[in-house]
Amino acid sequence: RLVELHGEELAERMARKNRNLLIYPNLVINDIMAVTVRTFYPEAPDYMLINGWALAPREETERARKYRLYNFLEFRGPGGFATPDDVEALEACQKGFQN
Repeated sequence: RLVELHGEELAERMARKNRNLLIYPNLVINDIMAVTVRTFYPEAPDYMLINGWALAPREETERARKYRLYNFLEFRGPGGFATPDDVEALEACQKGFQN
């Protein structure tokens, strides 16, 4: 369907490529294994609030939702594989701003 609507090249990019978008100053949209939205609010040089949401299609099945949320928590959640790296980058920025 993507090929029909958008052509071969764009359909390939939409379906098989990962995207990370930072909307200045504090919104990140990740289109990786699922679409996630994250906000971060630096409260002080040593304290930051980070919120994350996993987006899903309205017609998602219960089974698909279960696996999507599991993957979200395991990879993008607070103790996930990706989040510690992201938080480290944000913390490093805050330490620099403190100086």
